[in-house]
Amino acid sequence: MKKIHFLGIGGIGMSALARWAIYNNYIVTGYDRERSNITDQLVSEGMNIFFNRNYISNINVKDFADLIVYSAAFKNDHPVLNFFQINNFQTLKRSFFLSEIASSYKVIAIAGTHGKTSISCILSHILKQSGLDCNAFIGGVSKNYDTNILIGSSDLMIIEADEYDRSFLSLNPFIGLISSIDKDHGDTYKTYDDMLFAYKKFAKKCQKIIIHNHLEGIFRKSKINNTISYLGSKIEGYTLSAHYNFDYALINLKISKDNQFLFDFDVDLMPKYNIDNLLAAISIAIELNVDYNKIIYAIKSFKGVYRRFEYHIKNDNLILIEDYAHHPVELNSLIDDTMFLYPKKEITLVFQPHLFSRTKDFLDDFAMVLSKVHRLILLDIYPARESPIKNFGIQDLLSLVKLNNKILLEKKDVCQYLIKCNCELILVAGAGDVSNIIPALKSNLS
Repeated sequence: MKKIHFLGIGGIGMSALARWAIYNNYIVTGYDRERSNITDQLVSEGMNIFFNRNYISNINVKDFADLIVYSAAFKNDHPVLNFFQINNFQTLKRSFFLSEIASSYKVIAIAGTHGKTSISCILSHILKQSGLDCNAFIGGVSKNYDTNILIGSSDLMIIEADEYDRSFLSLNPFIGLISSIDKDHGDTYKTYDDMLFAYKKFAKKCQKIIIHNHLEGIFRKSKINNTISYLGSKIEGYTLSAHYNFDYALINLKISKDNQFLFDFDVDLMPKYNIDNLLAAISIAIELNVDYNKIIYAIKSFKGVYRRFEYHIKNDNLILIEDYAHHPVELNSLIDDTMFLYPKKEITLVFQPHLFSRTKDFLDDFAMVLSKVHRLILLDIYPARESPIKNFGIQDLLSLVKLNNKILLEKKDVCQYLIKCNCELILVAGAGDVSNIIPALKSNLS
Protein backbone atom coordinates (compact mmCIF):
# COMPACT_ATOMS: atom_id res chain seq x y z
CA MET A 1 0.00 0.00 0.00
CA LYS A 2 1.53 3.30 -1.13
CA LYS A 3 -1.27 5.74 -1.97
CA ILE A 4 -3.98 6.91 0.44
CA HIS A 5 -6.83 9.23 -0.56
CA PHE A 6 -8.68 11.08 2.24
CA LEU A 7 -12.29 12.21 1.82
CA GLY A 8 -12.96 15.22 4.07
CA ILE A 9 -9.24 15.92 4.40
CA GLY A 10 -9.89 19.48 5.62
CA GLY A 11 -11.35 18.25 8.91
CA ILE A 12 -9.14 18.62 11.96
CA GLY A 13 -9.12 14.86 12.62
CA MET A 14 -8.64 13.82 9.00
CA SER A 15 -5.82 16.32 8.46
CA ALA A 16 -3.93 14.75 11.38
CA LEU A 17 -4.27 11.31 9.79
CA ALA A 18 -3.10 12.72 6.46
CA ARG A 19 -0.03 14.17 8.17
CA TRP A 20 0.63 10.82 9.85
CA ALA A 21 0.51 9.17 6.41
CA ILE A 22 2.93 11.71 4.91
CA TYR A 23 5.30 11.18 7.85
CA ASN A 24 5.17 7.43 7.17
CA ASN A 25 6.05 7.93 3.49
CA TYR A 26 2.66 7.36 1.90
CA ILE A 27 1.59 9.35 -1.15
CA VAL A 28 -1.37 11.40 0.07
CA THR A 29 -4.20 13.00 -1.88
CA GLY A 30 -7.53 14.28 -0.65
CA TYR A 31 -10.90 15.79 -1.34
CA ASP A 32 -12.87 18.45 0.49
CA ARG A 33 -15.78 20.57 -0.61
CA GLU A 34 -14.07 23.88 0.13
CA ARG A 35 -10.69 25.43 0.77
CA SER A 36 -9.66 26.40 4.30
CA ASN A 37 -6.58 27.31 6.30
CA ILE A 38 -6.11 23.60 7.00
CA THR A 39 -6.25 22.56 3.33
CA ASP A 40 -3.89 25.41 2.39
CA GLN A 41 -1.39 24.11 4.95
CA LEU A 42 -1.74 20.53 3.72
CA VAL A 43 -1.11 21.62 0.13
CA SER A 44 2.02 23.48 1.29
CA GLU A 45 3.13 20.22 2.93
CA GLY A 46 2.97 18.42 -0.42
CA MET A 47 -0.55 17.00 -0.61
CA ASN A 48 -2.68 17.21 -3.75
CA ILE A 49 -6.24 18.17 -2.79
CA PHE A 50 -9.36 18.31 -5.01
CA PHE A 51 -12.23 20.70 -4.25
CA ASN A 52 -14.60 19.96 -7.13
CA ARG A 53 -16.35 16.62 -6.77
CA ASN A 54 -16.20 16.17 -10.54
CA TYR A 55 -12.54 15.19 -10.16
CA ILE A 56 -13.65 11.59 -9.95
CA SER A 57 -14.58 11.63 -13.64
CA ASN A 58 -10.93 12.21 -14.61
CA ILE A 59 -9.05 9.76 -12.42
CA ASN A 60 -7.36 6.56 -13.50
CA VAL A 61 -9.24 3.88 -11.58
CA LYS A 62 -6.36 1.40 -11.85
CA ASP A 63 -3.69 3.31 -9.96
CA PHE A 64 -5.34 6.33 -8.30
CA ALA A 65 -5.17 5.04 -4.71
CA ASP A 66 -4.69 1.86 -2.70
CA LEU A 67 -6.98 2.98 0.12
CA ILE A 68 -9.80 5.50 0.51
CA VAL A 69 -10.23 6.83 4.05
CA TYR A 70 -13.45 8.77 4.63
CA SER A 71 -14.80 10.82 7.51
CA ALA A 72 -18.08 10.00 9.25
CA ALA A 73 -19.61 12.99 7.43
CA PHE A 74 -19.55 10.94 4.21
CA LYS A 75 -22.56 8.67 3.97
CA ASN A 76 -22.88 5.83 1.47
CA ASP A 77 -25.07 7.94 -0.81
CA HIS A 78 -22.41 10.65 -1.16
CA PRO A 79 -21.50 10.67 -4.87
CA VAL A 80 -17.73 10.75 -4.30
CA LEU A 81 -17.67 7.92 -1.74
CA ASN A 82 -20.23 6.03 -3.80
CA PHE A 83 -17.95 6.27 -6.85
CA PHE A 84 -15.05 4.64 -5.02
CA GLN A 85 -17.25 1.91 -3.58
CA ILE A 86 -18.80 1.07 -6.94
CA ASN A 87 -15.34 0.88 -8.50
CA ASN A 88 -14.16 -1.59 -5.85
CA PHE A 89 -11.64 0.63 -4.11
CA GLN A 90 -10.73 -0.43 -0.60
CA THR A 91 -12.58 2.03 1.66
CA LEU A 92 -12.21 2.53 5.40
CA LYS A 93 -13.98 4.87 7.78
CA ARG A 94 -11.72 7.31 9.62
CA SER A 95 -12.33 5.73 13.05
CA PHE A 96 -11.27 2.27 11.84
CA PHE A 97 -8.18 3.64 10.11
CA LEU A 98 -7.24 5.38 13.35
CA SER A 99 -7.82 2.22 15.37
CA GLU A 100 -5.55 0.30 12.96
CA ILE A 101 -2.79 2.85 13.54
CA ALA A 102 -3.37 2.76 17.30
CA SER A 103 -3.41 -1.04 17.58
CA SER A 104 0.36 -1.24 18.14
CA TYR A 105 0.39 1.48 20.83
CA LYS A 106 -0.73 1.95 24.42
CA VAL A 107 -3.67 4.24 23.77
CA ILE A 108 -4.72 7.00 26.16
CA ALA A 109 -8.22 7.87 24.95
CA ILE A 110 -9.81 11.18 25.98
CA ALA A 111 -13.61 11.09 25.73
CA GLY A 112 -16.43 13.42 26.74
CA THR A 113 -18.86 15.91 25.26
CA HIS A 114 -16.58 18.79 26.23
CA GLY A 115 -12.88 19.34 26.87
CA LYS A 116 -11.35 16.54 24.78
CA THR A 117 -9.04 18.76 22.77
CA SER A 118 -7.77 20.85 25.68
CA ILE A 119 -7.15 17.79 27.87
CA SER A 120 -5.36 15.95 25.04
CA CYS A 121 -3.21 18.99 24.28
CA ILE A 122 -2.28 19.66 27.92
CA LEU A 123 -1.51 15.99 28.55
CA SER A 124 0.62 15.61 25.43
CA HIS A 125 2.66 18.65 26.48
CA ILE A 126 3.15 17.30 30.01
CA LEU A 127 4.36 13.97 28.66
CA LYS A 128 6.63 15.51 26.02
CA GLN A 129 8.21 17.88 28.54
CA SER A 130 8.59 15.03 31.05
CA GLY A 131 10.57 12.80 28.72
CA LEU A 132 7.71 10.49 27.75
CA ASP A 133 7.93 11.07 24.00
CA CYS A 134 4.27 10.37 23.26
CA ASN A 135 2.38 10.29 19.99
CA ALA A 136 -0.84 12.30 19.80
CA PHE A 137 -3.77 12.98 17.50
CA ILE A 138 -5.28 16.26 18.71
CA GLY A 139 -8.61 17.76 17.66
CA GLY A 140 -7.12 21.26 17.58
CA VAL A 141 -3.81 22.98 16.96
CA SER A 142 -1.37 23.12 19.87
CA LYS A 143 0.24 26.53 20.37
CA ASN A 144 3.37 24.88 21.76
CA TYR A 145 3.94 22.71 18.69
CA ASP A 146 1.84 24.50 16.03
CA THR A 147 0.31 21.23 14.84
CA ASN A 148 -2.53 18.79 15.52
CA ILE A 149 -0.33 15.69 15.48
CA LEU A 150 2.71 14.71 17.50
CA ILE A 151 5.02 11.89 16.47
CA GLY A 152 7.06 10.37 19.27
CA SER A 153 9.38 7.47 20.00
CA SER A 154 7.43 5.92 22.89
CA ASP A 155 4.61 3.37 22.76
CA LEU A 156 2.09 5.88 24.20
CA MET A 157 -0.51 7.41 21.90
CA ILE A 158 -3.02 10.06 22.99
CA ILE A 159 -6.25 10.04 20.99
CA GLU A 160 -9.42 12.06 21.24
CA ALA A 161 -12.14 9.43 21.51
CA ASP A 162 -15.00 10.90 19.50
CA GLU A 163 -18.50 9.83 20.51
CA TYR A 164 -20.02 10.93 17.18
CA ASP A 165 -21.06 7.94 15.08
CA ARG A 166 -19.89 5.80 18.05
CA SER A 167 -16.35 6.15 16.68
CA PHE A 168 -14.73 5.74 20.12
CA LEU A 169 -15.94 2.16 20.32
CA SER A 170 -13.32 1.15 17.74
CA LEU A 171 -10.55 1.84 20.29
CA ASN A 172 -9.09 -0.47 22.96
CA PRO A 173 -7.53 2.00 25.40
CA PHE A 174 -4.82 1.38 27.96
CA ILE A 175 -6.22 4.38 29.88
CA GLY A 176 -9.50 6.13 29.13
CA LEU A 177 -10.85 9.41 30.49
CA ILE A 178 -14.39 10.77 30.36
CA SER A 179 -14.73 14.47 31.13
CA SER A 180 -18.49 14.91 30.68
CA ILE A 181 -21.58 13.32 29.16
CA ASP A 182 -24.12 15.85 27.93
CA LYS A 183 -26.78 15.12 25.36
CA ASP A 184 -25.51 15.74 21.82
CA HIS A 185 -25.37 14.23 18.32
CA GLY A 186 -29.06 13.54 17.91
CA ASP A 187 -28.35 12.00 14.51
CA THR A 188 -26.33 9.25 16.24
CA TYR A 189 -28.10 8.91 19.59
CA LYS A 190 -31.87 9.08 19.61
CA THR A 191 -32.02 9.31 23.41
CA TYR A 192 -29.69 10.32 26.22
CA ASP A 193 -29.82 6.75 27.57
CA ASP A 194 -28.60 5.54 24.19
CA MET A 195 -25.63 7.87 24.51
CA LEU A 196 -24.96 6.77 28.10
CA PHE A 197 -24.95 3.15 26.98
CA ALA A 198 -22.26 3.94 24.39
CA TYR A 199 -20.09 5.71 26.98
CA LYS A 200 -20.43 2.79 29.40
CA LYS A 201 -19.46 0.42 26.60
CA PHE A 202 -16.41 2.61 25.91
CA ALA A 203 -15.50 2.60 29.62
CA LYS A 204 -15.63 -1.19 29.75
CA LYS A 205 -13.15 -1.37 26.85
CA CYS A 206 -10.56 0.60 28.85
CA GLN A 207 -8.06 -1.19 31.07
CA LYS A 208 -8.44 1.76 33.45
CA ILE A 209 -11.01 4.53 33.21
CA ILE A 210 -10.74 7.99 34.82
CA ILE A 211 -13.94 10.04 35.13
CA HIS A 212 -14.97 13.50 36.29
CA ASN A 213 -16.36 13.16 39.81
CA HIS A 214 -19.84 14.37 38.77
CA LEU A 215 -20.12 11.13 36.73
CA GLU A 216 -19.41 8.87 39.71
CA GLY A 217 -23.08 8.06 40.30
CA ILE A 218 -23.59 6.91 36.71
CA PHE A 219 -20.59 4.60 36.71
CA ARG A 220 -21.01 3.31 40.26
CA LYS A 221 -24.40 1.90 39.29
CA SER A 222 -22.86 0.26 36.22
CA LYS A 223 -20.25 -1.59 38.31
CA ILE A 224 -17.47 -0.86 35.82
CA ASN A 225 -14.11 -2.03 37.15
CA ASN A 226 -10.94 0.06 37.48
CA THR A 227 -12.87 3.36 37.68
CA ILE A 228 -11.26 6.32 39.44
CA SER A 229 -12.35 9.96 39.49
CA TYR A 230 -10.64 13.33 39.40
CA LEU A 231 -11.47 16.84 40.66
CA GLY A 232 -12.19 17.01 44.35
CA SER A 233 -12.08 13.24 44.70
CA LYS A 234 -9.23 10.88 45.36
CA ILE A 235 -7.10 9.39 42.60
CA GLU A 236 -5.41 6.38 44.14
CA GLY A 237 -5.11 8.36 47.38
CA TYR A 238 -4.32 11.70 45.75
CA THR A 239 -6.51 14.79 46.11
CA LEU A 240 -6.60 17.55 43.49
CA SER A 241 -7.93 21.03 44.19
CA ALA A 242 -7.80 24.53 42.73
CA HIS A 243 -8.88 28.02 43.70
CA TYR A 244 -8.66 31.54 42.31
CA ASN A 245 -6.41 34.22 43.71
CA PHE A 246 -7.68 37.49 42.23
CA ASP A 247 -5.14 39.63 44.06
CA TYR A 248 -2.41 38.13 41.91
CA ALA A 249 -4.50 37.01 38.86
CA LEU A 250 -3.47 33.39 39.46
CA ILE A 251 -4.99 29.99 40.10
CA ASN A 252 -3.52 27.98 42.94
CA LEU A 253 -3.31 24.25 42.17
CA LYS A 254 -2.74 21.73 44.92
CA ILE A 255 -2.17 18.00 44.85
CA SER A 256 -1.83 16.14 48.11
CA LYS A 257 -1.59 12.63 49.44
CA ASP A 258 -2.55 11.73 52.97
CA ASN A 259 -2.88 15.48 53.72
CA GLN A 260 0.71 16.13 52.63
CA PHE A 261 1.09 18.54 49.69
CA LEU A 262 2.99 16.99 46.83
CA PHE A 263 2.93 20.22 44.94
CA ASP A 264 1.29 23.59 45.34
CA PHE A 265 1.81 26.11 42.57
CA ASP A 266 0.25 28.99 40.68
CA VAL A 267 -0.71 29.33 37.01
CA ASP A 268 -2.13 32.27 35.08
CA LEU A 269 -5.82 32.99 35.49
CA MET A 270 -8.02 30.93 33.17
CA PRO A 271 -11.73 30.05 32.84
CA LYS A 272 -13.08 27.62 35.40
CA TYR A 273 -13.83 24.92 32.85
CA ASN A 274 -10.17 24.90 31.82
CA ILE A 275 -9.18 24.13 35.41
CA ASP A 276 -11.18 20.92 35.06
CA ASN A 277 -9.26 20.15 31.86
CA LEU A 278 -5.95 20.87 33.56
CA LEU A 279 -6.75 18.58 36.48
CA ALA A 280 -7.92 15.84 34.10
CA ALA A 281 -4.56 15.91 32.30
CA ILE A 282 -2.67 15.97 35.61
CA SER A 283 -4.65 12.94 36.83
CA ILE A 284 -3.47 10.88 33.85
CA ALA A 285 0.11 12.09 34.30
CA ILE A 286 -0.05 10.89 37.92
CA GLU A 287 -1.29 7.50 36.74
CA LEU A 288 1.74 7.33 34.44
CA ASN A 289 4.04 8.14 37.40
CA VAL A 290 5.28 11.40 35.91
CA ASP A 291 7.54 13.30 38.31
CA TYR A 292 5.66 16.10 40.09
CA ASN A 293 8.27 18.75 39.36
CA LYS A 294 8.10 17.90 35.68
CA ILE A 295 4.32 18.30 35.75
CA ILE A 296 4.73 21.78 37.27
CA TYR A 297 7.34 22.77 34.70
CA ALA A 298 5.20 21.56 31.79
CA ILE A 299 2.04 23.34 32.95
CA LYS A 300 3.90 26.61 33.42
CA SER A 301 5.20 26.39 29.84
CA PHE A 302 1.87 25.35 28.30
CA LYS A 303 0.71 27.98 25.78
CA GLY A 304 -2.79 26.68 25.07
CA VAL A 305 -4.81 25.59 22.05
CA TYR A 306 -5.83 27.77 19.16
CA ARG A 307 -9.56 28.69 19.31
CA ARG A 308 -9.87 27.60 22.96
CA PHE A 309 -10.39 30.76 25.09
CA GLU A 310 -7.77 32.39 22.89
CA TYR A 311 -7.00 36.06 23.51
CA HIS A 312 -6.54 38.02 20.27
CA ILE A 313 -6.71 41.49 21.84
CA LYS A 314 -6.10 42.19 25.52
CA ASN A 315 -5.60 45.81 26.53
CA ASP A 316 -7.29 48.50 28.62
CA ASN A 317 -9.70 49.41 25.82
CA LEU A 318 -10.78 46.03 24.44
CA ILE A 319 -10.62 42.30 25.08
CA LEU A 320 -11.24 39.95 22.13
CA ILE A 321 -11.52 36.23 22.92
CA GLU A 322 -12.20 33.38 20.51
CA ASP A 323 -13.58 30.01 21.62
CA TYR A 324 -14.72 26.79 19.95
CA ALA A 325 -17.89 26.55 22.10
CA HIS A 326 -20.74 25.14 20.00
CA HIS A 327 -22.90 23.22 22.50
CA PRO A 328 -25.22 25.14 24.87
CA VAL A 329 -23.40 23.74 27.93
CA GLU A 330 -20.05 24.90 26.53
CA LEU A 331 -21.45 28.27 25.53
CA ASN A 332 -22.97 28.76 28.98
CA SER A 333 -19.64 27.94 30.66
CA LEU A 334 -17.84 30.31 28.32
CA ILE A 335 -20.19 33.21 29.10
CA ASP A 336 -20.35 32.52 32.85
CA ASP A 337 -16.58 32.18 33.21
CA THR A 338 -15.98 35.32 31.16
CA MET A 339 -18.40 37.20 33.43
CA PHE A 340 -16.58 35.73 36.42
CA LEU A 341 -13.19 36.88 35.14
CA TYR A 342 -14.45 40.29 33.94
CA PRO A 343 -17.43 41.17 36.16
CA LYS A 344 -17.43 44.87 35.25
CA LYS A 345 -17.38 44.46 31.46
CA GLU A 346 -20.35 44.15 29.10
CA ILE A 347 -20.06 41.15 26.77
CA THR A 348 -20.69 41.33 23.04
CA LEU A 349 -21.07 37.81 21.63
CA VAL A 350 -20.59 36.84 17.99
CA PHE A 351 -22.00 33.32 17.68
CA GLN A 352 -22.22 30.93 14.75
CA PRO A 353 -24.41 27.87 15.48
CA HIS A 354 -22.95 24.55 14.29
CA LEU A 355 -25.27 22.03 12.58
CA PHE A 356 -28.97 22.42 11.84
CA SER A 357 -29.81 19.36 13.94
CA ARG A 358 -27.93 20.57 17.03
CA THR A 359 -29.45 24.06 16.76
CA LYS A 360 -32.95 22.63 16.50
CA ASP A 361 -32.47 19.98 19.21
CA PHE A 362 -31.22 22.60 21.69
CA LEU A 363 -33.20 25.59 20.44
CA ASP A 364 -34.57 26.64 23.83
CA ASP A 365 -31.26 26.00 25.58
CA PHE A 366 -29.34 28.11 23.07
CA ALA A 367 -31.91 30.90 23.32
CA MET A 368 -31.64 30.97 27.11
CA VAL A 369 -27.83 31.06 27.09
CA LEU A 370 -27.61 33.69 24.35
CA SER A 371 -29.95 35.93 26.32
CA LYS A 372 -27.31 36.33 29.06
CA VAL A 373 -24.98 38.66 27.16
CA HIS A 374 -25.21 42.42 26.66
CA ARG A 375 -25.16 42.34 22.84
CA LEU A 376 -25.63 39.41 20.43
CA ILE A 377 -24.48 39.16 16.83
CA LEU A 378 -25.86 35.94 15.40
CA LEU A 379 -24.49 34.37 12.22
CA ASP A 380 -26.26 31.85 10.03
CA ILE A 381 -26.03 28.16 10.92
CA TYR A 382 -22.85 26.44 9.77
CA PRO A 383 -24.13 23.25 8.09
CA ALA A 384 -20.93 21.15 8.20
CA ARG A 385 -22.02 17.66 7.18
CA GLU A 386 -25.76 18.42 7.06
CA SER A 387 -28.39 19.62 4.63
CA PRO A 388 -30.89 22.30 5.76
CA ILE A 389 -33.95 21.22 7.74
CA LYS A 390 -37.22 22.13 6.09
CA ASN A 391 -39.12 25.00 7.75
CA PHE A 392 -36.28 25.67 10.20
CA GLY A 393 -33.57 28.31 10.21
CA ILE A 394 -31.59 30.88 12.14
CA GLN A 395 -34.58 33.18 12.56
CA ASP A 396 -36.20 30.55 14.78
CA LEU A 397 -33.32 30.95 17.21
CA LEU A 398 -33.06 34.72 16.96
CA SER A 399 -36.75 35.18 17.72
CA LEU A 400 -36.45 33.25 20.99
CA VAL A 401 -33.48 35.21 22.36
CA LYS A 402 -34.77 37.57 25.08
CA LEU A 403 -32.51 40.46 24.28
CA ASN A 404 -33.19 43.89 22.84
CA ASN A 405 -29.66 44.29 21.55
CA LYS A 406 -29.52 41.46 19.00
CA ILE A 407 -28.91 41.31 15.26
CA LEU A 408 -28.45 38.76 12.49
CA LEU A 409 -25.45 39.48 10.24
CA GLU A 410 -23.33 37.90 7.55
CA LYS A 411 -19.68 37.31 8.43
CA LYS A 412 -18.50 40.00 6.02
CA ASP A 413 -20.53 42.67 7.85
CA VAL A 414 -19.48 41.87 11.44
CA CYS A 415 -16.33 43.97 11.55
CA GLN A 416 -17.93 47.20 10.33
CA TYR A 417 -20.81 46.71 12.75
CA LEU A 418 -18.47 46.21 15.71
CA ILE A 419 -16.40 49.28 14.82
CA LYS A 420 -19.48 51.38 15.56
CA CYS A 421 -20.36 49.63 18.83
CA ASN A 422 -17.60 50.77 21.17
CA CYS A 423 -17.34 47.31 22.75
CA GLU A 424 -15.47 46.46 25.97
CA LEU A 425 -15.27 42.69 25.56
CA ILE A 426 -16.01 40.62 22.45
CA LEU A 427 -16.47 36.84 22.45
CA VAL A 428 -16.35 35.05 19.08
CA ALA A 429 -17.70 31.51 19.43
CA GLY A 430 -18.53 28.54 17.22
CA ALA A 431 -17.06 25.41 15.65
CA GLY A 432 -17.55 26.42 12.01
CA ASP A 433 -15.70 29.03 9.96
CA VAL A 434 -16.47 31.97 12.25
CA SER A 435 -12.73 32.23 12.93
CA ASN A 436 -12.37 33.73 9.45
CA ILE A 437 -13.53 37.08 10.84
CA ILE A 438 -10.73 37.28 13.42
CA PRO A 439 -8.00 38.83 11.21
CA ALA A 440 -10.27 41.76 10.24
CA LEU A 441 -11.30 42.30 13.87
CA LYS A 442 -7.68 42.32 15.03
CA SER A 443 -6.55 44.79 12.40
CA ASN A 444 -9.50 47.17 12.74
CA LEU A 445 -10.31 47.07 16.46
CA SER A 446 -6.95 46.88 18.21
